[in-house]
Amino acid sequence: MPVGGTLANGTSTGGCAMSEHFTSWKVPDGTPGLGADDVHIWCVSPVSAACLSDLKDSLSVDERMKADRFYFNRDREQFVRARGTLRFILGKYLNCDSRALIFAYGAHGKPTLADSAVRFNTSHSGDYILHAVSLRLELGVDVEHMRRNVEIEELSARYFSPAENAVIAALPAQQKRVAFFRCWTQKEAFLKAKGIGVSLPLNQFDVAVAPDQAAGLLNTHYDPSEAQRWSMLELHPAYNYAGAVAIEGQSWNPSYWNWLETSN
Repeated sequence: MPVGGTLANGTSTGGCAMSEHFTSWKVPDGTPGLGADDVHIWCVSPVSAACLSDLKDSLSVDERMKADRFYFNRDREQFVRARGTLRFILGKYLNCDSRALIFAYGAHGKPTLADSAVRFNTSHSGDYILHAVSLRLELGVDVEHMRRNVEIEELSARYFSPAENAVIAALPAQQKRVAFFRCWTQKEAFLKAKGIGVSLPLNQFDVAVAPDQAAGLLNTHYDPSEAQRWSMLELHPAYNYAGAVAIEGQSWNPSYWNWLETSN
């Protein structure tokens, strides 16, 4: 079974759900054009065993070895699905064989493509994977399954800034979990965009947490001028999932694509 985006226009009926924050995740008719100010965000749903096998075949030897080192089968399959679909998407943008792509890694593990202006980032949680791609803008993406067994107050106090903690503490109990994951995904997306891992403490910058605020980087305490260099977008890939993308600059055009395997 070949793999790829289904060649049909329109709203996807599988994978990603609709959100009040944007229209829909669409299935592209071929490879969508990627302009200089475009940011494409791809959502990947679970795939068939045949598709997963094809995706694994597209990986490098090192990537297949890494996949095999995961103890749980679910983790192995998630890695294969994430890296395999990333290879497919990047190969289509670059008009090359996905197997020929060579990844390089920064000091904190952020992957890049050798000799290419394309920027990208990947996140996965539960059943879903998000890939964010840009031609020139640095970016980071995060997705989290909003599980219920999370110690919200304890983790917020440990990792979030005083301003963020105050907002979450003041919310009604039924809104705290959504606010927590909204805050967490924005922070993770920003750190991934900068490619610095956890070397910058999460409490050294503030993001929008209140339900009536648009996603955004509000303050960067270590460098007050840096907050103006970045913008953020909240994502809702599926019911009970939170996501965010952090992008360098303020003027860019988002598109939301649903990656599906192609049937014979």
